[in-house]
Amino acid sequence: MKRPRRQVDRSARSKLLVLMGVVALSALACTTPEQKLWWKVTFFDGVPPPGHEAQAEGFGEEEQQMTPAAKALAALKAAKHEISRHGPYAQKKCSQCHASEYSNKLKAKPPELCYGCHEVESFPGKYRHGPFRAGLCLACHDPHSSPNKKLLLAKREELCLTCHDATTYVRIDEHIAKNGSDCLGCHRPHAGERPKMLRKGVVVQ
Repeated sequence: MKRPRRQVDRSARSKLLVLMGVVALSALACTTPEQKLWWKVTFFDGVPPPGHEAQAEGFGEEEQQMTPAAKALAALKAAKHEISRHGPYAQKKCSQCHASEYSNKLKAKPPELCYGCHEVESFPGKYRHGPFRAGLCLACHDPHSSPNKKLLLAKREELCLTCHDATTYVRIDEHIAKNGSDCLGCHRPHAGERPKMLRKGVVVQ
């Protein structure tokens, strides 16, 4: 008598999962210290950079025996989100923004949630940047961490050019002279008292 197909499928799936687990454990057992640390920094937060491993539980001699190049690579990977972190996220105070420590639900919608800490009055100016005026904080900023300063979603000039067309940009003499070196050298990012949110002292002909 043949077993029902569904029962056969479950049995085969279980065997496949067990086999995959054995293969994964075997692979981990054969990895070098460099590979082990790479896996740690790729999948886990808070892995200490090379040179500080002995201070953390679970790190010992094998990481300390890594080559200088491997240590440098692992340190870069471990610090890939360390350039800027949102205060509550860095302090693990998730419930400051979320309904609870274990919930993805926010206590309020942006920008009201953002303005609970970042006062809108701290960005004064008659002229306002479109996303700021619309309350779209997350159009430019990551709420948790970023490899860029100020939690920006991309490098400053790259971020500006996602909305401000580069073909329009090059028609302006002052932009050509600057060669796209620094948008924020002339413009304020949120609001300003001058048209185009130009900073004080910037002369436009």
